[in-house]
Amino acid sequence: MSLAAGIELEDGRTAPAQVKLLDFDRRKMVSVVELTIHEGRKRQVRRMFEALNRPVHKLARTRIGGVSLDDLPAGRWRRLTEAEVAGLLQAASLGPVSRSRTKRP
Repeated sequence: MSLAAGIELEDGRTAPAQVKLLDFDRRKMVSVVELTIHEGRKRQVRRMFEALNRPVHKLARTRIGGVSLDDLPAGRWRRLTEAEVAGLLQAASLGPVSRSRTKRP
């Protein structure tokens, strides 16, 4: 059973995930991984690691769809670009974005 092959959960098998090991501390026996999934079930990442008997100590979402945090500091926000709004609307099957949808009063 591996994350890259998909994990069997109580609500069905997950799609394969992309996994990248970023760091490993031998003394603490702790790994830092980057995981890319293509679906978003309730607590999916935690449940996937639980199925492998691996605890999750900290979890941070850095991207959703075409919107990435990049270097945005914790607690800060930014306006989405028109391309990001258009991508989200397309992903939600709401069609192309018009300029009136992206402007604020």
